[in-house]
Amino acid sequence: MPIELFRRSRASRGGVCQPTAWEGPLSVFTLTWNTGQSSTFSGNRNVTIAGGVKQVVTTGTMTYGLFAGDPFIQTTTGASPNFTLCELGLASISSDLSLTIT
Repeated sequence: MPIELFRRSRASRGGVCQPTAWEGPLSVFTLTWNTGQSSTFSGNRNVTIAGGVKQVVTTGTMTYGLFAGDPFIQTTTGASPNFTLCELGLASISSDLSLTIT
């Protein structure tokens, strides 16, 4: 049974607004939990942009620390009325992020 660990929202300007900012075949990141333990995630990203909505889906395996060996899905979905203005820092992109261990 999948466990959704957290969900958060954020607003960003500049570099992360760029349509290609999160693109790439591999994503590696470390998260420190509220217990002080950490987990390292390694996965593949898929970025889609349609109708002013940018979605980044990363799927992979937790490679180190708490939950090592478990698969995960991280989804970030953000909307911006104008990515060009966002890149220039004149608009923002608001995104929702969820992380699920499957």
